[in-house]
Amino acid sequence: MEVYSAEGMWWRPEASQHRVPGTLTSDEDGVQLVVYGPLRPSIPSKVGVNKIEESQWVATPVVHGRTRDGADITLLGVLAAC
Repeated sequence: MEVYSAEGMWWRPEASQHRVPGTLTSDEDGVQLVVYGPLRPSIPSKVGVNKIEESQWVATPVVHGRTRDGADITLLGVLAAC
């Protein structure tokens, strides 16, 4: 399998104005998307910042992306640790 790596901007279809930078890589071990911020826009809390005690897996059905060289990419069935 050929190794692929692309930097770009990534977003969920229902929050297309909220885009975060990240890097998509694929190799013999699979496909990985590392984003440098949350794919879900944060909602301010009335009591302050919510602290997550432990990591949890969140399923995101669709993630769209556009690489720096202009290629459009759609990822399906994304599992994210947050």
